Amino acid sequence: MSCGTRRSKRKRKRIEHPLEGLSFQGLSNELRRRIIHALHEKEKVKFMDLVRGLEATDHTRVNFYLKVLKEAGFVQQDSKKAYLLTSSGHRAARSLEYIARNL
Repeated sequence: MSCGTRRSKRKRKRIEHPLEGLSFQGLSNELRRRIIHALHEKEKVKFMDLVRGLEATDHTRVNFYLKVLKEAGFVQQDSKKAYLLTSSGHRAARSLEYIARNL
């Protein structure tokens, strides 16, 4: 009889989390959170109006972060290239507002 431990051949049950699959990358940066807030306040915003409203000194950074937010599913563009939040983006904005009020 060996003293070693026996490994179970049973597959481990994966623990699922309610936030699994959500992209928090889009919310991890202050400028991206400000973009979400600005788009939540206004229905649709043209790129340069957004840059001016954010008082951003580097429009290429805003452009990059809009791309990140689009890939995360928070932002989309309409046929006239104006930016607006998706339903997930609006939920994220409301959640961020809730967190800010209750910290």
